[in-house]
Amino acid sequence: MTADDTALICKALGDPNRLKIVQMLTKGEMCACRLLEALSITQPTLSHH
Repeated sequence: MTADDTALICKALGDPNRLKIVQMLTKGEMCACRLLEALSITQPTLSHH
């Protein structure tokens, strides 16, 4: 993996909500409604991430 690849990954995970979503999904599949509830965000915000 190059430094550019690593930088892109870090940039993608730089948003706290995005990182929380990835952490939650590493435990298994999850419906959007559960993510919304756990993160206290709106559906459009979830769709953005």
